[in-house]
Amino acid sequence: MLLYLARRTDLQSAEDILGETFVTALVRWGSFDPDRQEPLPWLFGIASNLLHRHWSARSS
Repeated sequence: MLLYLARRTDLQSAEDILGETFVTALVRWGSFDPDRQEPLPWLFGIASNLLHRHWSARSS
């Protein structure tokens, strides 16, 4: 996942977003339903949303 993020932003930002991804996942773990979804796409979804938020903040 770090490579996915690093290809889309700088390495430091990618590391920060990755850390925030796992914090967000832990906070939202109660809403994750393993019978309905796989964990890896769920984590990539969180990371993608955080990456979009990062890009928006940088362009403002």
